[in-house]
Amino acid sequence: MKKIFAPFLDRIFALLIRLNRPRNGGGGEKFNLVVCAIFKDEARWMPEWIEHHRIVGVEHFFLYNNFSSDNYKEVLAPYIGQGLVTLVDWPVENGQFPAYEHFWANYRHQAQWVTYIDLDEFFCPYYEQTICDWLLKYKHQPSVLVYWKMFGTSGKLDHDRHELVTQQYTVCWDRLDSVGKVIINTDWDFQQMYHHRIKAKCKFLGLNIFVPSVNEFGHYAKWPIDRRIARRKETTIQLNHYWSKSYDSYRIGKIERGDVNNHLRDYQLFFAHEQNNRSADYTIFRFLVKLKLALRQKEE
Repeated sequence: MKKIFAPFLDRIFALLIRLNRPRNGGGGEKFNLVVCAIFKDEARWMPEWIEHHRIVGVEHFFLYNNFSSDNYKEVLAPYIGQGLVTLVDWPVENGQFPAYEHFWANYRHQAQWVTYIDLDEFFCPYYEQTICDWLLKYKHQPSVLVYWKMFGTSGKLDHDRHELVTQQYTVCWDRLDSVGKVIINTDWDFQQMYHHRIKAKCKFLGLNIFVPSVNEFGHYAKWPIDRRIARRKETTIQLNHYWSKSYDSYRIGKIERGDVNNHLRDYQLFFAHEQNNRSADYTIFRFLVKLKLALRQKEE
C-alpha cells in the first residue's frame, strides 16, 4: 500500500508547500544556521563538537545545561565570550523537549534554520563545504530530514582521551539508519517541536493539514521507516551518530549516568547495536585537518 500511495502523497505535500510558502520569510535573521542542544556532564566532548560544527557552517549554539556537575562553564566560557554560545541553565526533569519548545518560543527568530542535535552527533556533508551550502536546494521546505550513520566502539574498551572522537571511531553500520534529525526552517509553524521528524502547518480549503519532513531525495517521511535510499552514492549528507563510543564510555555515559531524557540503556541494547557494525566510514575525515588546526589554535 505504501508503494502505491507514497508517490501520490509526495506530490500532494509538495503542492501544499508551494501554496503555503511564507511570503515574508528570510531577511533580518541574525544567523543562517544554529544548533540547539541539551547536555548533561558532557564538557569533555564539547570543544571537538563545537569546532567541527563551526567548520561545517553552524553560526551559533544554544546550549541547555541539564543538571551537569562537570566543568562545562570553564569549557564554554571562551565560546560565550566570543558570542558563539548562548548558555541556558535548564534544571528541568525530562527537560529535552521542553528545552526545544523554550528555544522555539524565545530564540527562533534569531536564525533561518535550527537543528536539535546531541553532543554525540556530527553533521557530515559529502561534497559541499557547509551544511548551509547543502541546504540551498531546500530553502523553500519547512524541514529536511538527515539520516543517521551509526558508529560503534571500533573495538575499543577504553576511550583514548588524546584522540578525537571523529578520528578514533570509524567502524559503523553498513547502511544509513532509517532515523535521523531534522533541520527546521523557522519561517514555518509546526504541530510541535521534535527532533527526529516534524510536521509543518499548512492550510487547504480552510482545513489544517500537517506536512512531514522531506528527505534529501524529495520524499516526505510519512511513516516511521521511510528512508527510500536506492544507492549509497546518491546520498550527499549524513549525521554521524557516535552512539556508544568505547565500551567504557557507554557504561559510564549511558548506563551509570543516564541521559537527559531518562532513556533506559543496557548491555543487551549495546551489543545489539555493536553487532550491526560491519563497515567503516571515513567521510568525516575531509574536515579533520581543519578541526585539528582549530583545536590547536584554541589551546594556544
